Amino acid sequence: MPAGFGVFSTLPENAGEQLASQVGSTEPGVSESGLLRCERGSVSILVLFMGLVIFALAAMVWNTGEVTTAKIEAQTAADTAAYTSAVWTSRAVNLIAATNMHALRDASALGMSTAVITEIIGVTAFLVIQAANAVSLIAGLVTAPAGVALLANVIREFIQLFIFMFQTGFIPNGSYNLIKGIVDTTNHLQDLSAYQAAWIAAIPGLIEAQRVQIEDYYDCDISLVQGNGSPSIRAPLKRGDQLTCLIPSTLRFMYDALPAGSWYADPLLKTLVLGRGRLVWLIATAAGAVVSDVALGENHHVLSTQVPVIEIGPFGAGFTVNPDTWKDYTVVAVARKRTSNETSQQLPREPLNFMAPGLFTRAEQLRPAAYAQAETFNAVDGLFPTLKVGGVAPLQVLSAIYPWRVWTDWGWQWQPRLTHGNLLRTSVFADEGVQLTTFGQATAMH
Repeated sequence: MPAGFGVFSTLPENAGEQLASQVGSTEPGVSESGLLRCERGSVSILVLFMGLVIFALAAMVWNTGEVTTAKIEAQTAADTAAYTSAVWTSRAVNLIAATNMHALRDASALGMSTAVITEIIGVTAFLVIQAANAVSLIAGLVTAPAGVALLANVIREFIQLFIFMFQTGFIPNGSYNLIKGIVDTTNHLQDLSAYQAAWIAAIPGLIEAQRVQIEDYYDCDISLVQGNGSPSIRAPLKRGDQLTCLIPSTLRFMYDALPAGSWYADPLLKTLVLGRGRLVWLIATAAGAVVSDVALGENHHVLSTQVPVIEIGPFGAGFTVNPDTWKDYTVVAVARKRTSNETSQQLPREPLNFMAPGLFTRAEQLRPAAYAQAETFNAVDGLFPTLKVGGVAPLQVLSAIYPWRVWTDWGWQWQPRLTHGNLLRTSVFADEGVQLTTFGQATAMH
């Protein structure tokens, strides 16, 4: 044996046989049964196995928590997007209701100004005729006294008419100029109309900008669809015309023209016998009512569901019920978490995918989706939704008599709220995205 092997160089040639005989003998020492009864190190295998199980369970709990968090964030994003969209549409309808009331007053003021001018022209025409009659009577010797008396009455009523013209501002006084007031009121009415149109046109852009902000904040992709199928969320409003404002403009003008606070009750008009003050005023108020309606004309907006005269709200109207009118007031939101290649954040994280690919669901395959539905509604309209008389709700009947939802303080009660998702029909396809179908409008999110 070569040198340098140390103690191994001194072993006898039969060392292997001697070791084998010792293992098989019953002498004290190392034996086969002794090796089998040895338990040293057996717990290590159990600890290793339990450690792997605990690690796997912890990883699953972690993964489940991340998925749940992603789902909650997606649902919060959907709720926020739907609700804030309804907030903007509610603000738009409330603003229209407020400005419509101002426009109604302006139109009524123009009608009253027209009635005053018509009154002045009519009374003047009657007095001129009576003055001509007085002159012809004075020309006769027999009828001269009657002519003088008639002329005196004509002059008296002309003085009363002059006072009336001064009080109404037809002749400018220190407090009011009727002609200038007509010009200013007309300009104000047009400004209100332009303001309304600008607000309505801005709503889709405001909602879209807010949707983008919510997407970035919650790290989600969000899609918005209006209940009527429109991908652009608009306020449930449209420009009106002479028919849509016929009832409110007429009633408002008649309220101003009635004896309670009109020139009809003025003592001057009551004494204009020769000038036919009351008769002329009735004709003048009719002309003023027409001017009031024409002036309001297209300078206002109404609910998009209104028919020419009858206002139809989210729940229909007294004599015209459309089961789909509420869709114009509803918005549906779909939100999905973004994948790691779509955002700088990697949500949800996958702690064990590097060890056991396929054991846990990948974020790119999961991307939890959430849905929300919101609407704008009138609080007064919803006070007694189940109270009906003869099968018709009283407030709905009131809509047929007076369109109160965008013309009165009652109409200034539009609010947003989340509702049940009765517009949602969803189909989920693995690795294909979520498809939302609403009244034939399909929006694919990938």
